[in-house]
Amino acid sequence: MKVALGQSDTDTRAIATLALRENRVEHKIVEPSISQQTTQAMVDALIDGDLDAASLVGSTGSAGVLALLESDAVEPVSFRRIDAYTRLHPAVGQVVIPEGLYDLARNLPDRDLHLVAPADNLVVRADLHPAVVDLLLDAARVIHREPTLFGDRGTFPNMRYVSLPLSDAAVRFYEDGPSPWRKFLPYWMATLFNRFALIAAQVGAVIVILFKGIPAFLKTRFNMKALDLYRRMMTLENELMAGADWEESLAGTRTTQRPCSGCRDVSLMGTARKEIG
Repeated sequence: MKVALGQSDTDTRAIATLALRENRVEHKIVEPSISQQTTQAMVDALIDGDLDAASLVGSTGSAGVLALLESDAVEPVSFRRIDAYTRLHPAVGQVVIPEGLYDLARNLPDRDLHLVAPADNLVVRADLHPAVVDLLLDAARVIHREPTLFGDRGTFPNMRYVSLPLSDAAVRFYEDGPSPWRKFLPYWMATLFNRFALIAAQVGAVIVILFKGIPAFLKTRFNMKALDLYRRMMTLENELMAGADWEESLAGTRTTQRPCSGCRDVSLMGTARKEIG
């Protein structure tokens, strides 16, 4: 088949090559030279029958796409396994063109189209200051937050369709939003407060953990002492029940104990116990 993939180093060619490679049909196509495969040349060749298929990437207002939708000689191809493409290639997005989106009166297109779309990434140096990343994303949100035919309000920017590692500053921006300090303070002071708040939160978390651990530590220490006391009492009772002399057993118990100020001997139900005064 004669298939136009688009000019080199373009999104059009990248998407077409990906689809051909994943389906292992690269060897089944012939790529003709049609005025270096400009969009208009590809559209004209498709309508005239000089091409069997072509890959096009354009905006919602693309004249070439609309011309192809209006033509009876060609028809758009919907990606039936669109979810597989987007799972295998996270940088590729899924776009659904509802039936009649371009022209309700003529019902263009005449069915829902599931298409793939390349995503634009905002790329910065790895050593760029996090505060500047915050400002860039805030500006991008203001510029791209309005709804389009392919996305709801606030769809872009987002953390999806990213082909490069996402910076920590960007993750914080998407999860927590821009720093609230910027509404009330100068930029440099807001950045300083934002960093201080992050450090204070981490230190505070450590302090809370320590304070919660102190009562548990004291309780464990008290239980260990009480257990040691109970064992000595059991030893003394066992000796007395075995017929040992009361004075000798009591004297032996006293010698093995640590000095205890305020303790006195009491007799309870025929057994000797220690009572803390």
